[in-house]
Amino acid sequence: MEEHSDTDCTDTIYRFGPFELSAANHALYRNGTLVRIQDQPFQMLLLLIKQQGRVVSKAELRDSLWGTETFVEVDQNLYVIAGKLRDLLGDNAVTPRFIKTISGRGYQFIGPITQVLPPPLPAPLDSPQANAEYTEEGDAERASLLAEKKSHAIATQPELPQTSLPLSLPPTAAARATKRISLSLAAGFLLCCVAGAWLYFYARRPIYAPPQTIMVGSPSDASQPSHFNQMLAFLVQLKLQQSPYLTLISDQQIARIKRDPAINGREGELQVCSSLGGQLLLLSELRPNASGYRILLTASRCSDGKILTTQQADADSEASLLTAIDTVTEKMRKRLGEPASSLRRFNMPLVESTTISLAALKEFTEGEQKLKAGNSLAAISNFKTAVDLDPHFALGYAKLGTIYLNAQEPVSAAKYIRKAFELRDTTTDKERLYIAAHYYTDVTGELQHAIETYDLWTTLYPQDWGPLNNLANLYDLLGRPEKALVYARAAAQINPNAVLSTSTLAQAYLERNDSQQLNALCSDPAHGHNNLITFHNICFLGSFAQHDDSAMQRQLTWAKGNPQESLLLDTAASADLGSGKIREAHQIFSTARSNALANKLPEIATVMDLDEAIGDAEFGSAGLAANSVQKALKTIPHDIEAQAYASIILAIARRDDLALKAAESTYRQAEMNDAISRLGLPTVKAILALHHHHPAEAVAYLEPSKSFLLFAPMKFAPAYYLGVAYLQNHQLPQAAETFQQILQNRGIAADSIYLGLAALSLGQTLALEGDSRGAAKAYDLAAETWRGADAGFPSLRQLEVSRSSLSHTNIVNISH
Repeated sequence: MEEHSDTDCTDTIYRFGPFELSAANHALYRNGTLVRIQDQPFQMLLLLIKQQGRVVSKAELRDSLWGTETFVEVDQNLYVIAGKLRDLLGDNAVTPRFIKTISGRGYQFIGPITQVLPPPLPAPLDSPQANAEYTEEGDAERASLLAEKKSHAIATQPELPQTSLPLSLPPTAAARATKRISLSLAAGFLLCCVAGAWLYFYARRPIYAPPQTIMVGSPSDASQPSHFNQMLAFLVQLKLQQSPYLTLISDQQIARIKRDPAINGREGELQVCSSLGGQLLLLSELRPNASGYRILLTASRCSDGKILTTQQADADSEASLLTAIDTVTEKMRKRLGEPASSLRRFNMPLVESTTISLAALKEFTEGEQKLKAGNSLAAISNFKTAVDLDPHFALGYAKLGTIYLNAQEPVSAAKYIRKAFELRDTTTDKERLYIAAHYYTDVTGELQHAIETYDLWTTLYPQDWGPLNNLANLYDLLGRPEKALVYARAAAQINPNAVLSTSTLAQAYLERNDSQQLNALCSDPAHGHNNLITFHNICFLGSFAQHDDSAMQRQLTWAKGNPQESLLLDTAASADLGSGKIREAHQIFSTARSNALANKLPEIATVMDLDEAIGDAEFGSAGLAANSVQKALKTIPHDIEAQAYASIILAIARRDDLALKAAESTYRQAEMNDAISRLGLPTVKAILALHHHHPAEAVAYLEPSKSFLLFAPMKFAPAYYLGVAYLQNHQLPQAAETFQQILQNRGIAADSIYLGLAALSLGQTLALEGDSRGAAKAYDLAAETWRGADAGFPSLRQLEVSRSSLSHTNIVNISH
């Protein structure tokens, strides 16, 4: 680079490729044409250019763009800004010419730069000389329109009429005739201009207005192999999903109606669109022609089937199909009325956001079809083949991660989500947000970062129900049901028929102990086709909380033969364990474990071992529990939540050294995990302190983690032991409050063994405080929880002792 500094010459500009950047004018030019660029992308570009060849760290970029006093989610915001820059510069994250991402560190400008004194250039957008938005495309359109108007005016200018009037007229008559001719010519010219302008703008008027909804259809076409049509429809939808301006009907909604085999072809698609309240139907078609292929994208009105516009683009080979799809969807988005600024910002080319391998795309779209049909496990092989064919296919890894997450296989899920996260710069903004949010939630456990990512997503795409739904799930996970319900309702309002939003809403009602609303969802015939095992699991737990045995059996019957039946069986076994039905629980656990292994779900089988072991540890079979946990730990080396859960069980079973070793190992792996790092090791240390009769130490270990005590995967164990520590430390009001908090939020883990134990401990605490009436009510609640318990159930015997001593003033403290 030539040696010039900004301080020496304030109007020095930087030249790279077809671009010139003027720091003084805050302007970027492409081949001399001004490019509109927002402030933060400009500042990031300028900083990278000034540090050409050096890696600019994320911390430096943060300080430059937001300052040191502002807290932001740096990684995700930098991804978005870098994505904007790449769109403007025509750069590629995989094979960059200008901006290179240095994973985990920052960004680097790698292109050659020349620093020169600039020739005269157009004024920047915010200067007095520039009052409108200038782009290459906009200038071309305006020039074309002016040329069209000029040629039209010349062509329609009338000739002077042939008359028999004398060549010379009196001056006044000549003046009047000249005036009449001039007026006629002017009127004709004006009429032609108005008519031409009306026709021009009428043909280009927007045919869509938010918040109308659009359905992307996929009609069958015998002229092409089915996988071509599936791939084309998927890619068109992926391109349109980039737009925050358009609202698309979800695949789940469409799939629920299209189960009817009679619904096919264009008429069938129009019927589905109308029934879902859609306004426009977009149908894609791939036709062979002499030079290769022609892609047609047609927009029809759903109400009457009228075709409103058809856009087309040609591809000279299969290799150029993706570029043609980019072209035709961009034309359609313009015709729909999407603003130019939105098109520039949210229009990443398919070859950059998916894969260059058509074979990988074919496998991917076949997997998508199986997902839409509810066969998620069957889709795994397709997505695995897709990433084998293209190891840089971020979306393929993301889909695998999602499937394994939904199948309760967190270790496998984390492997694929981590890979997707490494490749996230090769996806669209929306997919990048999706991958980052799942990475923070399901891999690192940085739940606050996940919440910030979803918040950014809702800002960029306010009509998307997915981030709202996942925010509800996060607040469910954190044990904050009131906030979860707000987001769950918002998601369900945007997409009321989606099985996922219905399940999330059901979970929010369960956590709030709102049995009326939950029962309405579970018994609504409209949700009878909800094939998500999680929805039926939630309905089972709601029925269990209400002691409705027949409703519980209906859910178990529904799950019979389902590949994920073991999840519901595990819940049923845990519910029996919490009810004191130890023998029956062991039998169901055995059946559930066999079912999980038969369906190749080993991680679920391991979690069942832990769910069974915690009951053994609490109810008198400590040796059996410890053996089960040590076996489980060998099969879950990367499942942080399961490891933390296992270390707590070992502590309860009084395997102090093993528990502490396992907890410390988990802590080292989970330093970034918001909940586990604050719960796993502190809970183990608190339980060990209680073993050695040091309740004050136990309180000190757990009190700093109070905001995470209701973390759902821990099923109230940390909260229960904080309550026990308060009780043994004679902090009776705090103990009572902690036990009541568990019971008031029983829906967070309705099958937890600690619900009955918390009721018993609350009764003992209130009895010590002299509140006999409150203690009796708490004992009644414990008795109701254990109403079907086995004869000789140890906690039931303890309850009987506590009840009989209620009238005495000397009540023995609870001990563990």
